[in-house]
Amino acid sequence: MGPRPQFIPEKDYHRGSGRTYCSKNPNPPATPSSMSMAKTAGKLLSWGLPASRRLCASSAPVVSTKVTETEALSEFRPLYRRLSALGATPGGSVEKTMKEWQREGKKVTVPELMSFVRQFRRYKSYKTALELMDWMETDGIKLSSSSHAVRLDLVAKSKGVDEAENYFANLPKISRNHQTYGALLSVYCQGKMPDKAISLYDKMRELNISRNTLTYNNLMTLHMKLGSPEKIHSLYEEMKASSVPPDVFTHCHLMNSFASMNDIDSVESFVREIEKNFQGSLNWCMYTNMASHFIAAGRIEKAESSLKKVEETMDVRDRECYHYLLSMYAGVGNLAEVTRIWKFLKVSFTKTTNKSFMVMFQACIKLDEMDTLKQCYDEWKCNCLSFDIRLPCIVMAAYLRKDMVKEVEYILDNVMERGYGNGIFSWGTFIGYHLRKKEMDLALKSLKFTACCHKPHQWSPKKELVKEFLVCFEEAKDVERAEALCKILKDINCVDMDVYESLLRTYMAAGRKDCALRQRIEEDGFELSAETERLLERVTT
Repeated sequence: MGPRPQFIPEKDYHRGSGRTYCSKNPNPPATPSSMSMAKTAGKLLSWGLPASRRLCASSAPVVSTKVTETEALSEFRPLYRRLSALGATPGGSVEKTMKEWQREGKKVTVPELMSFVRQFRRYKSYKTALELMDWMETDGIKLSSSSHAVRLDLVAKSKGVDEAENYFANLPKISRNHQTYGALLSVYCQGKMPDKAISLYDKMRELNISRNTLTYNNLMTLHMKLGSPEKIHSLYEEMKASSVPPDVFTHCHLMNSFASMNDIDSVESFVREIEKNFQGSLNWCMYTNMASHFIAAGRIEKAESSLKKVEETMDVRDRECYHYLLSMYAGVGNLAEVTRIWKFLKVSFTKTTNKSFMVMFQACIKLDEMDTLKQCYDEWKCNCLSFDIRLPCIVMAAYLRKDMVKEVEYILDNVMERGYGNGIFSWGTFIGYHLRKKEMDLALKSLKFTACCHKPHQWSPKKELVKEFLVCFEEAKDVERAEALCKILKDINCVDMDVYESLLRTYMAAGRKDCALRQRIEEDGFELSAETERLLERVTT
């Protein structure tokens, strides 16, 4: 199976207000590559439920059916902030927060509550979203079928598929319709459960429950995740036979299925056929998808031609279009076009966001344009709307790969001036760099500094990083530095048996002995395995 680049636009269809809410992908690819279809297909599954028409108003005193825009700004935003802060508040709960809101004599509309739910789902705060819907029901708000569909999805994400199935089984018969069936089907597709998904789909057909575009998109996603792209075409034919209209995501699935079978020519032919039969302009995402497949196949001219089509069909008010163009022009190695699109973006918007700078930084790195990267960083440093530690870290990592240590120090000085000297991102970058350069004293110093800058249990090094230290010390037979590492890890409660066994192997390699090692390991509460006993025998006797 060949490369399968994916530039399907990520959308998050939220249910609950009578229209479809869409959130853009927060992290568009910096450069196109042969991504796994399963990874991108998973993003499609949030589309599995149709938008709800409305929620029934409740007679409960907390709920008001009408509110002016001024009241919404003054009342609802503070409530949303209180609810969104619950994840970081020990002992906080939605029920307690809502009761406090009621005691203050304040009201909130049902649509606003559902908008909160959508926002929490968008940011993956599933537990808070579910608790809010639970509270709505206990407070007397009657949930519609579409709201039940949302709740079923949240139950699955928070408590698992079994609980979602129980929730569906206990729904009143009137609420078991195409919306809740579609929600359960989406759950099965997300969980890669083909038997359950197909069985449920067959039951939907048996009950004559309407199947819509999202139903088919979910099934297509499932088949792509399971590595069965050939099944996409039969589903597409079934859609046409059932007069179910395809959308841009259906079309992208078809394109991806062709590409996954190494049939790039059919990708192009399919788009041309749609262009011929489609009334109006095609969605720009079709052309980014096609361009990504051409890039992966090494057809650079065709890729650039597709990107020109993107520019013809894009919404100039949509930043994401520019982000994809920057990333993909970098992917074909075209600095001139990257520079042109960057200027176009800055002219089109009064302010340039951190996200846009991040995409541009990554494009410069892909093109190996360090001078342009420095210019962009200096521009961001002088004009950034808010300081985001990730951006200087991206640039520092790129500089370190080029051994541009002085440039890194310049950025790090600026980061520390802003009060981010304790950030694990910047020092972690240095640790990795010193390890790669075999500068072990500096690597240990950076590790110790990072650990000292954080309170106990707030930070721990990644296991891969610790393993890299250990391997270096074993190979160098360096007992002293291995012991220094062990002390740093012990101070932050990160010593485990892997560390001790590596320490023992380092002692053995160096021909060194220490009778106290057994006692140290036992005092730390570790049970001795047969391998540890064997090593201890060699080192302590």
